[in-house]
Amino acid sequence: MSHEFPSSSTPAFTYYNDFPQYKAVMNGNANKILSLIQNIMDEVHGEGNILDTPQVKSFEEKFATILDINDRILDHVTLEMDHIEFPERVSNNAQELVVATQKKFSASQPVVFEVQKSSERNSNVQNAGGTSSSVKLLAAKNVSRPQVLFSRQPDNTANPFRPFLKKKPNAIVPLENSMNTDNPESEDYPHPYFQELEAFADEIAKMTYTPASNPVPKSLVDTDFEFVDSQESLDRIMSELKTENEIAVDLEHHGYRTFLGITCLLQLSTRSKDYVIDTLALRDHLNCLNEVFTDPAIVKVFHGSDLDLMWLQRDFSVYVVNLFDTGQASRLLMLPRFSLSYLLQNFANTVTNKMYQLADWRIRPLPQELIEYARSDTHYLLYIAEQLRGFLSDRGLLQSAMERSRELCLRIYQKPKFDSLGYLSLYKISSGNSLNKRQLYALKHLYALRDSIARREDESLQYVLPNHMMKTIAEELPRETTGIFACCSPIPPLVRKYVYDLHKIILDARNNKLGDLMVDELAGEIFDFSEQTDLRSALAASHKMVDSNLIAAPPHDFSRSRTRPTFSNFVRGPGIADSWCPPSQLGKAFEMVRTW
Repeated sequence: MSHEFPSSSTPAFTYYNDFPQYKAVMNGNANKILSLIQNIMDEVHGEGNILDTPQVKSFEEKFATILDINDRILDHVTLEMDHIEFPERVSNNAQELVVATQKKFSASQPVVFEVQKSSERNSNVQNAGGTSSSVKLLAAKNVSRPQVLFSRQPDNTANPFRPFLKKKPNAIVPLENSMNTDNPESEDYPHPYFQELEAFADEIAKMTYTPASNPVPKSLVDTDFEFVDSQESLDRIMSELKTENEIAVDLEHHGYRTFLGITCLLQLSTRSKDYVIDTLALRDHLNCLNEVFTDPAIVKVFHGSDLDLMWLQRDFSVYVVNLFDTGQASRLLMLPRFSLSYLLQNFANTVTNKMYQLADWRIRPLPQELIEYARSDTHYLLYIAEQLRGFLSDRGLLQSAMERSRELCLRIYQKPKFDSLGYLSLYKISSGNSLNKRQLYALKHLYALRDSIARREDESLQYVLPNHMMKTIAEELPRETTGIFACCSPIPPLVRKYVYDLHKIILDARNNKLGDLMVDELAGEIFDFSEQTDLRSALAASHKMVDSNLIAAPPHDFSRSRTRPTFSNFVRGPGIADSWCPPSQLGKAFEMVRTW
């Protein structure tokens, strides 16, 4: 039947296409066929995009994508057949990545030295400084994305977040009255427990410290433990928690293979028992925790609760009343360090094992070492909190610590909004690279496309396209799609899938007239772009205030100098010879920059 339809190269096609009804039917069927093919490719993880979103693609581009995916599917089938024929070649699904961290790097930016199996673990891995300081990133080759099975799918749109409370335990004001706002134009929702937290402020004002029994906790081996992953076990521990007057709380979170983030574990500890709740399995049932978490008679002890409170609201609509944050207590007491590891070492005489701090907490079943690692974060926390309360009371700071914790509870979760000027923060002149107007145009639209893809695919921005790769693509402006791949090592899966959408932006930046390339008003005010003008010369020629997100640095490397230069008396403008005079606006802006 398909042969009876005229092809695009025949006069009959042009004739029939003049009829709107025929054109509408054919376009509709074409879109349905493309959607079916796209769904099939997604099911087999084809990492390709043939739909005309977010960029329109030519027939040749779509056909080339399908051919490429077919080739990779056949390669994958061949590999799987080899695994079946030679099973001894198949390695274990879970691997330990030995990661050596250096002092000048944060734990979120590890330097990977080697990947090993447990049986081949090398205990002599050292960091660049020569001292043994390794942690393990325990991850699996193929971890299924748990959000696919959620009954309530993540909402990555720009729509404001709304809690999904069905009932409100420990209420002073009923739920239906708590969610009404006086400002109908406001996108933010009112805090459901605002009145209850305001009432608790009166309790804080009357609070006095009475020393309590504070026995040293038993070891993890000698302490009762329960892993909670069913509705029955959740109901049972809820009845146990309601009898306590204090509980320690911590969460384990994953934010790399999802846009908003996922809470993977919830750890609770009482004086006699530890609990680890599988929040992936019980995601739809954890709203019942409000019965305990909003009970003002039960103290909830967190350490560094800023993000934990937001994750509880976002994933479970769980709120907290009567919080004691040991991180805030540490700051009020002006301890040398505010980390949990410092408190454990100095108040519980326990050295934490941070070998698995970079673990992928989505792994199921959860390895025993990860369960023990998660337990250790709350096991000693009640013991530490009681000591901190005593020190705070001696200094008259207990009420201040409780008030700071209450203010944290008053915060509400808000979804991340797209910042149209966020791409400007990628400027780092200290790297030696600068951008002209065409490169700036590419960077701006790559930045927006990455956000759109991340929301659509429910992946993090760094998984879609890391910052350094995005900046490299904008700098190089490759002519061909292979050039985009060359700018990425390794190539992110979604870069393969959306390579033609990325390439369309690059072609627009290369081929459009300079005057047709739209830049933001802020960037246009700061930089006088032309074909020959780059970012460094534009900054030097400008007297106007730069945006606070821009990162600037002097042309010389002072990183090894004992003193840093001051720009408050330098002029940056035409006639760049530095002269001593009152600072200009741009000079003041440079003075505020501290990142280099």
